[in-house]
Amino acid sequence: MLADAGYDVWLMNARGNLYSRNHTTLDPDVDKEEFWGFTYDEIGTYDDPAAIDYALSVTGQDQIYYVGFSMGTTVFFIMMSERPEYVDKIKAASLLAPVVYLNNIKGILKPLANFSGEKKLSDLGRYEVAADPEDTNNDQTNKYCSEGNITAPICYIPLYLVCGFDPLELNKELYPVIMAHEPGGSSFHTVNHYAQQILSVNHNIFYNILI
Repeated sequence: MLADAGYDVWLMNARGNLYSRNHTTLDPDVDKEEFWGFTYDEIGTYDDPAAIDYALSVTGQDQIYYVGFSMGTTVFFIMMSERPEYVDKIKAASLLAPVVYLNNIKGILKPLANFSGEKKLSDLGRYEVAADPEDTNNDQTNKYCSEGNITAPICYIPLYLVCGFDPLELNKELYPVIMAHEPGGSSFHTVNHYAQQILSVNHNIFYNILI
């Protein structure tokens, strides 16, 4: 909508997702420990500022309007805290589904957070949370999860377990598209960082004792 209205719209792929697995020197499939040794701390401290600077450099503008959703809000708050010089580069921010303090979270994530450090994932050779894009079966997802299909309610169960039961707010038309790209990809450090936030009353930097 914004692009159609004539605005410059820049979409950022967060570090480690299926469309952002590149590095100047590290191979995410070979240099796993080094490449995947990040959380949303690094995205907020380094990546968001770099993306903003690039957009401002290309457009010649001094400020941007920032729109963040979910983790996009987490990294925004980190950027504002760790890189306060970027406050003047933000004209306004719209933060949707903001994620900062998680100790009052409901649903299945609360009990799961207690088990996040039970096994060192690095011992299992696991550093990345991602689906293989070649295994993403859009046809099957559309077949079984499309609105009106008898099997569609089964597809909604994972979302309800995480976010709570709210069928009136569920976009059933868009849901198959979303599920065909889940998980979008990230590091296990990021998952464990969110687990640490669930178990804490504060918003803390990542402490590496879980992996």
